[in-house]
Amino acid sequence: MTAAFGGKTALEGKASLWTHVREYAGAPAGPYPVWVNGRRQADFRDVVPASGAPPANLQARHALPLSLPRWDQQGVVNVREAPYLAKGDGRSDDTAALERAIAEHDTLFLPKGVYLLSRPLQLRARTRLFGVAQAFTGLAPVEDAPAFSNAAAPRPLVDTPDDRGAGTVVARLRIDTAGLAGARSLRWRAGRSSVVFNLRFGRTPSIVVEGNGGGRWFDFFFGDTRRKDPDYRLLSVRGTREPLVFYMFDPEHARSGFMTEFVDARNVTLYALKGETHEIGHQESGTRPLMLVKNSRNFRIYGPGGIMGAAAGHPPYIFRFENCTDFLIANEGHQQYRFFADPSSWSALVDVSPAGEVKTPGSEYFVLYKRGAASGH
Repeated sequence: MTAAFGGKTALEGKASLWTHVREYAGAPAGPYPVWVNGRRQADFRDVVPASGAPPANLQARHALPLSLPRWDQQGVVNVREAPYLAKGDGRSDDTAALERAIAEHDTLFLPKGVYLLSRPLQLRARTRLFGVAQAFTGLAPVEDAPAFSNAAAPRPLVDTPDDRGAGTVVARLRIDTAGLAGARSLRWRAGRSSVVFNLRFGRTPSIVVEGNGGGRWFDFFFGDTRRKDPDYRLLSVRGTREPLVFYMFDPEHARSGFMTEFVDARNVTLYALKGETHEIGHQESGTRPLMLVKNSRNFRIYGPGGIMGAAAGHPPYIFRFENCTDFLIANEGHQQYRFFADPSSWSALVDVSPAGEVKTPGSEYFVLYKRGAASGH
């Protein structure tokens, strides 16, 4: 096995033995640099002899988990059936029916419909809550519910226990705050064995991951243009230590200071990121940075791309890292858009550390940006 780019030292393997390529970054000549600890270099390689073949679970560890339920499995409870009789008609308050079902069973199926909540729906550590699909099954607040009336202390429509060992699953649903400032979409505090799959979020989504929050999140799309508040975040991850892994992460269009933030977060991995930093059809609204990562460690993004850039008069970067170590971003590839400013005037990444400030030019697409050592899960 040989990997090589013109004019650069080849990466060689041995035909009769396994070689463990722990990390390798290289690219042809052009605007594809490699950055390590704030400095450009030709490539980056961390290659060692392997003691044997790759582990048997190398692929399985990233596959959809077997814990995802189906409506026709034994033990699955339909919340529309007796004794729960949830309506799902978008008019009736279904909170009590869903709470009873959650208290009495682990795996709950919500057929097609919109289920209204007058207070947060508290899941248990073993709850597996799922619908038909995000286009057909939804949760939304009762709009005059006192529980969702305090904008200064918004409460989640769906909440999980703060439990490192929780195996909570939420899948195939749409969660819509109905634009209520006193409502959050989701507060996630279930740990590494939990799963979020195929959720969508309606008006002004607001997702918080904190405490023991972690797990594997699949097909995660969220975006909105309605709420114009500098402190608003589509997603806020704060103070977490459990592994938190996203398989496709897609924030778009928020009109806030940052669309997403990770503060004092550790062990976060994003496999594929697609973002849009502008509001389609409204050039005058400009752009917003996609992500703030602050005081965090062991943070990894693989394959960020999308229509991402900066407009004149707005923060001149896409990603901002502050006081972070042991992180990497690989294969960054933002797509230019007609009303972004000249890419020489803004940065794809700003990295602020005790050593100073590093800015990667918007005219470049780095193969790797790395500070310290970001370990795997």
